Amino acid sequence: MAEHAEPALSPRGSASSSASDCSRSCSSASSSESGSFSGSEEEQEPTLTYQRLGGSVPDILKADAASCLAVHAKFLALGTLAGAVHVLDLHGNEIRRFTPHSANVTDVCIDATGEFVGSCSQDGTVVVSSLYSAEASTHWYPRPVRAVALDAEYASKRVFATGGLACQLTINSKGWFGAKDAVVHSGEGPIVAIACAGQMLAWANDLGVKVYDAQHGKRVSYVERAAGSPPAQAFKPHLRWESGSELVIGWADSIKIGRVRLRDAGGGGAGSPAVGVGGPAAGAATSNRYPSAAAHSDVPLSLSHS
Repeated sequence: MAEHAEPALSPRGSASSSASDCSRSCSSASSSESGSFSGSEEEQEPTLTYQRLGGSVPDILKADAASCLAVHAKFLALGTLAGAVHVLDLHGNEIRRFTPHSANVTDVCIDATGEFVGSCSQDGTVVVSSLYSAEASTHWYPRPVRAVALDAEYASKRVFATGGLACQLTINSKGWFGAKDAVVHSGEGPIVAIACAGQMLAWANDLGVKVYDAQHGKRVSYVERAAGSPPAQAFKPHLRWESGSELVIGWADSIKIGRVRLRDAGGGGAGSPAVGVGGPAAGAATSNRYPSAAAHSDVPLSLSHS
């Protein structure tokens, strides 16, 4: 699969050096006269340019409607209301097309290697398809599925997480006798978004966002939905791990950034780690003290707000 350059995102209106020097001189002179010149200029926020996807996208959207999108460094995966998954290059040209579902695609994701695309649907199915072979696996669930996330090492581990209207977060893994499901959380409403990074797994429902440590098999943190914010069913939250310890949460008109860190268990044996939460994230209070996960199953995530 050839790699294409991404559309440029660059500041507009760059001035020449001579014009800039002249502007600075004039500013300096006028400011000096008024006695208010500080000797430095304020940094201006760059303006980004955007463009619509071309290629095959206009034709796809004439006959169907987009329902979800996943982005990889080399390509895009577009889910539609008709149950199709279109794999596009960064210019919008269709590379492959899958039709694995009988109802609208509710979520789509890509593993870290860019080899597998996972999708889920209102029809209760989760399908993981290979981009380089005919390999595909289909998993059936009794209720509509709203979210799916492939393990970063899905190519070797065959692990993914999923959830939906059954109000359960389920981890599917490969066993001796085929795939098996393990429910790690239930009873708090539909699961609407999932994101994983390494051993850390985050998911969102109407109550907020929870974080699970797969290595230790326990929930380690939560972020409550802000009072007065719209429910997840009305505005689907978006979760993204910027690293194995920094989680970005987009919910309606707000963005929160949380950080998770490892701590030694207070009463644990030598060398046995526990997952605690701290930070501080930018803007978070530095005086907060959080207990270790050995003593409490849930502790607040250190947050900053935008």
